[in-house]
Amino acid sequence: MTNLSGPVIAVIILSAYRIKEYLKPVYAVWIAGFTVLLGVAIVPNFDYYSYKGKLITALINFFIYGFIVILVLRKNLVEKKKSEIKWIVFFCWVAMIIYMVIARNEGVWPLWFGAMFGGFYLTDYSEEQRKSIAESLVVGIIIGFFIIQGAALLFRPYDTVRYNGLFLNPNINALMYVMIYAAFLSEWFILKNKEGYRFLRTMCILFAGAMNGFLLLTGCRTAFVSIVAITVVFLICYIVRYKKGIASIVKFTAILLLISVVSLPIVYGAVRYVPTVHLHPVFFDNEYNRPEKIHSDEPWDSEKYITFDQVLGDNFVYRLKNIVKNDVSEIIDIVIPTIDVYAADKIADEQQESIYIIPAGAGASGVYIRYQIYKWYFSKLNFAGHSNSEHNMPLTIDYPVPHAHNWWLQLTFNFGIPVGIMFLAGLVLYIRTFIKMLKHGEEDYACIMGCFVVMFIVFGTFEVDYYPGQLPFILFFLLFKFVLDKNKEVIE
Repeated sequence: MTNLSGPVIAVIILSAYRIKEYLKPVYAVWIAGFTVLLGVAIVPNFDYYSYKGKLITALINFFIYGFIVILVLRKNLVEKKKSEIKWIVFFCWVAMIIYMVIARNEGVWPLWFGAMFGGFYLTDYSEEQRKSIAESLVVGIIIGFFIIQGAALLFRPYDTVRYNGLFLNPNINALMYVMIYAAFLSEWFILKNKEGYRFLRTMCILFAGAMNGFLLLTGCRTAFVSIVAITVVFLICYIVRYKKGIASIVKFTAILLLISVVSLPIVYGAVRYVPTVHLHPVFFDNEYNRPEKIHSDEPWDSEKYITFDQVLGDNFVYRLKNIVKNDVSEIIDIVIPTIDVYAADKIADEQQESIYIIPAGAGASGVYIRYQIYKWYFSKLNFAGHSNSEHNMPLTIDYPVPHAHNWWLQLTFNFGIPVGIMFLAGLVLYIRTFIKMLKHGEEDYACIMGCFVVMFIVFGTFEVDYYPGQLPFILFFLLFKFVLDKNKEVIE
């Protein structure tokens, strides 16, 4: 996914330049050099590469971003037309990327992000182009939802209580719905500022509410916390732009909640019955051999399909009881230590390597598990970062936790404390820019930036949305352009 995001960002960058910019002799030299590289190093050894598709996309990106690097360097160094950005902030960002590259972690994506987003940050856009990019970003995400969910309805029967959709993990599926929720609210805000478009605005609100129906199928609690945070950001922009009072806010929120409730049976009906019309399941990984999975010869009323009662019982009632009964009490015990309810569970044999290991067969809530994960990762933070082989926390004897379940902890663990500090500084700049946008009448930009950034932060605090190929992580870097820009009065 990281390689595939490169051409998308490249199109955004290259659209800012005129065709005559690419007719300089230096580009002919680059093409010749790249051709020699292919002929000498790549083509003769192509059969020896294990991941040929990944190699091909990497070469395409390398070729495209060679052009972009030349464009940016010519403009800033040769033609002396410096980009209109906040240079101090940009150099701090570059320093962070360099630190990530030289850290102990073996990941090469920081170098790639440095080239990709560095070129994007150093490209100037007119106000019209800036507006088009922001609006196209939102529309593109919405179109992506219809493609992905459409494929899920065609090829992924509902046979697991926590709905996976077109993914292997229900939490990743939930992340998509959260992102689409943010996109529909942002699109509503964009359309609200234009004449007409009443039908499209209505559809945006209907689909935004429907995302909560999809989320209930996934059973992801973190997603609903993210939905609340996104809604708060949206309502702040709504209040500032339209000077609405409490009554209007309550009415708007009630409408969203009502749509969410009404949409649940509709969403369930689509997910449950549409795949049965022409049953042709697509399996990922080892799903084919799992006995509970639906196969193409199964009847439409097979007992393997998830019923509506299971959705309400397992994804709603059970998880709600678990929150009230276990998670809340765990938070109290963690924040205000009294009686250690897990004292018996923590008794481990002498051969266990970590005091944080939960013995086999011991019960633990999600809050307690994450608390132990956070504690372990936080205790390992240093200035040099860690290699990929050092990631696994021994949660149980049989299951090492492969990641921190927290965006900041994971990035700081991977690349060192200075990088963690820089990411927090970037978050402060995001907040500052959001406030300035609201003060200067840029609520539409504030809504887009605020909704997607808060989505990444809140969801990534408890789940995974910080891998380089994940769209929320890419958006976190992409939207930093709003922070760096100096073209507008709003961010001077």
